[in-house]
Amino acid sequence: MASDSESVFEEGELLRSNPILNWGFVEARSYQLSIASKALKENTLVVLPTGLGKTIIAALVAAHRLQEFPDGRVVMLAPTKPLAYQHRRSLGVALRLPPDQIVAVTGEDPPEKRASGWLKRVVVSTPQVLMNDLISGRVDISKVKLMIFDEAHRAVGEYAYTYLAERYVDEPDHLILALTASPGDSREQIREVMRNLHITRVHVRSLKSGDVKPYIVPVKVKWREVELTPEIREAINILQRYVRGKVKAPAGSDGDAELSLKSILRIGEELRRRASTTSEKAEVANLYSAVHAMKVLELLETQGPEAAVKYMSQLSKRKTTSARIFLGDEDVKTLSKNLKRLLDMGMGHPKEEALIEALEEALRLSSRRIIVFTSYRVTASRLVKVINDRFKGSASAVRLIGQEAREGDPGLSQREQNLILDDFKEGTYNILVATQIGEEGLDIAECDTVIFYDSVPSAVRYIQRRGRTGRRSPGTVEVLIAKGTRDESYYWIAKRREARIEEALKGMEGFDSGSDQPSLDRFLRSETGSREIKGSVKVIADHREANSRVVAELSRLGVDVELASLPHGDYILSERVAVERKTVNDFASSIIDGRLFEQASTLKREFERPLIIMEGINPPARDVRPEALMGALGSLLVDYGLPVVWTRDSSETALLLASIARREQVEGRKPPRIRCEKKPLSVRELQEYIVAGLPNVDSTLARRLLQRFKTVERVFTASMGELKSVEGIGDKKSKLIRDVLTSIYEGGG
Repeated sequence: MASDSESVFEEGELLRSNPILNWGFVEARSYQLSIASKALKENTLVVLPTGLGKTIIAALVAAHRLQEFPDGRVVMLAPTKPLAYQHRRSLGVALRLPPDQIVAVTGEDPPEKRASGWLKRVVVSTPQVLMNDLISGRVDISKVKLMIFDEAHRAVGEYAYTYLAERYVDEPDHLILALTASPGDSREQIREVMRNLHITRVHVRSLKSGDVKPYIVPVKVKWREVELTPEIREAINILQRYVRGKVKAPAGSDGDAELSLKSILRIGEELRRRASTTSEKAEVANLYSAVHAMKVLELLETQGPEAAVKYMSQLSKRKTTSARIFLGDEDVKTLSKNLKRLLDMGMGHPKEEALIEALEEALRLSSRRIIVFTSYRVTASRLVKVINDRFKGSASAVRLIGQEAREGDPGLSQREQNLILDDFKEGTYNILVATQIGEEGLDIAECDTVIFYDSVPSAVRYIQRRGRTGRRSPGTVEVLIAKGTRDESYYWIAKRREARIEEALKGMEGFDSGSDQPSLDRFLRSETGSREIKGSVKVIADHREANSRVVAELSRLGVDVELASLPHGDYILSERVAVERKTVNDFASSIIDGRLFEQASTLKREFERPLIIMEGINPPARDVRPEALMGALGSLLVDYGLPVVWTRDSSETALLLASIARREQVEGRKPPRIRCEKKPLSVRELQEYIVAGLPNVDSTLARRLLQRFKTVERVFTASMGELKSVEGIGDKKSKLIRDVLTSIYEGGG
């Protein structure tokens, strides 16, 4: 019988002889061949430091599976589109396949193109796109003989990786290869990743591993410390006093309560569960105002006055009690004025000067490319200006941020991101100031120097930042630290977590997790089918629900889910039944912004049997009084005649939706469809509809007007004074209504 080493050697030679591999471009190292050979046997998690060739391992395993199954396919998943395109290029070089047989399928492609893309031999995609197409029936994963999960540490909670792995392991001849530089911040998170991806074997390499050491280049990590200015220290003292004052009474302390966000949230949650009276609820809001103070405090310590001022400005636009309490405090008002004065004087954070010194030193030592990491867009914008003003052409900085639009910041399109990265690679810019998007998911040229403008308390993010240098040549990491602040504590938290990960992974080489045992849910479905809804059942879900766990759960239950752009509601279960789904927090938010009753009115008008599902068991995070919540529920039930059903979680919501859909469809009623025509309106509904057409009049105000004047005609002939007698109508609104009703129509024709 061959020994393990002999078996690995033989399989390594088998991989080397694979005609699908393009050995002119693939340099397979011994540890890559060893890991790939073992990964052919079972679902495997590979933990390998950044820059040591995880994609080569993926190519080795993919080539073997494609040769073993001539009609089979390989799917590689990456969390972002840029990373998916990068993998497509890498696999296109590594594998000897016709170019049209290695494709990237993303949300930018129309559904018809995606459907044909899934028929290719190697497909690289994002998990959400695969999940949506799987649910919609556009892809057949029975032909997939290898599924690769890149950045596998994402497979926690409700991330799409979890659903995809569970669906895939039910297929014959399945094989999973999961890749990551760090599987999580704790042993529990590592276990969760392994469970969710159905991993049965783990292969680990660190920078200290014997077969990896020959390929390691040195990375020097050093600190550059600064002292906070007296002005920032004074502002921090004000905030700390504010927090102590708010935490002291609820904590039952003598004023020395632990000043940490975690402790405040813990105390707040306990208070919120116990609170029943108005005064107790006010105490909760009072305590939560300290959370805002903690955020400003962190921004001052690690980013500077500009970030703090911007946060307080954004906070002033929120309609929460805790925000009003915080911003209404006299000391906080004084603090805000002082910070704005510091900004007007041009004062930033003292780390800005330390950054300039670090950049000057790096450039003097011939660093060609430098990346500066910061956690906030506002800081990234400021640093780019500071750098370019200081170096005046001798060095050039550019900002790299994500695609999501934020208040006052539209983000970057994928094309803009790629242009910036191309310019960085070619030397048009030699300093890249990046937010979290630069840590993972983009093809960034290797840097000689990486600078942490701030620290993050995550081992995964620390490892990813550090991994941007030292891939092929020696690199330097500089960590800027404001003494005695979260910069310092976050750095050590990340280092401790990294050490814990290394300890947890130690001895895991070849570890058998036992995850090949089916979950109870899978067992029940495979043995009895009891979780599936019998009969052909279809549900139309709004495309905005595609990311929710409910859609995935419906698919698990055997429901045919069609994703579409719905004009009303989140789910259509039959010709007469539509559902608006809200989490508890959504429900609270829709009360605050006024959407709730507009949505209720529309649902009632458009469907014969509408209902609202409220999902979640915890109280809302928003500052909404219990009286307001109960009042809204009462109005929905009594005024609108809308049933409101409370479910614990997404699984329970999906089961309820599937059960109603089955009852509606299997018992002879018509299947769901997107309705263009409206349900016939009653006289009352027509009256409300007509009056609600007046300027600045919603359905609630329309009902008030009709209750006051009794007929539509009397509403339209009421004077400004009479209109103002109705709650919600003042001088401006009454004048606008009368102007519209009495102005001469000037349309042509």
